[in-house]
Amino acid sequence: MNRKHRTIALLLTLVTGAATWMSVESIRLLNRCRPRPSQTASAVIRAPERASAGELVVLDATTSTADGLAWIVAEPEARVLAVDDGRRCVFASPHAGSYTFVLAAAKGGRVATATHRLTLTNAGPEPPEPSPERFGLASDARRWAGDVALEPSLRQRTASSLAHSFRATHAAIVAGALTEPATILAETKQRNLEALGPHADAWSPWGERLAERLGQLHQEGRLTGPDDYAEAWREIAIGLDRIQPGVVNRPR
Repeated sequence: MNRKHRTIALLLTLVTGAATWMSVESIRLLNRCRPRPSQTASAVIRAPERASAGELVVLDATTSTADGLAWIVAEPEARVLAVDDGRRCVFASPHAGSYTFVLAAAKGGRVATATHRLTLTNAGPEPPEPSPERFGLASDARRWAGDVALEPSLRQRTASSLAHSFRATHAAIVAGALTEPATILAETKQRNLEALGPHADAWSPWGERLAERLGQLHQEGRLTGPDDYAEAWREIAIGLDRIQPGVVNRPR
């Protein structure tokens, strides 16, 4: 077969997929030209550089090249929630300050990283706090904390960590990452255990009271969809933030 015929045979194979004869040289050429999947990992973060304290921030890693993605926030008191298999990350904090996020992207045994600095600011005088009276959980969460057998300053610190956990899960619900009640509750339990660490047992009576109250709301048909859970979690976070060290925690 001359060169012209070989070229035609190769083109027929590429276009039609027909079982046409190809020379060894043609096969090698085809293999060299065939696109191969990239084995290089890349980490790319798209997110705002500034936001207001309490605002929901979404960090986007969808343009990264990776088989697996992991998020880390450098500040130990901060928490993030990765969604869409790590392609996005949601974050919210009531505290102004600077937060550093690290994205690790792994592919083909290689790892790439990217960092992003986010500054949260207080835009001005805080607006009046929305009324927490839809479910009354803000007052309940604060009152039940009196059963937590920890010294006052430690109780306040762990309450703050727990409030941050509820607020982060609230942000994930609002972002649409959590929609089913079972998933919301499972995610909340996991994050709360991580937030409380070795003090989880001390908060067990508080958790039992909350579970009982949530069950009542569900039976009444008031706590069913994600919007209901988002509001309930917001109220709980407000109540936990009101706990002060050395103060008897009576509802306002």
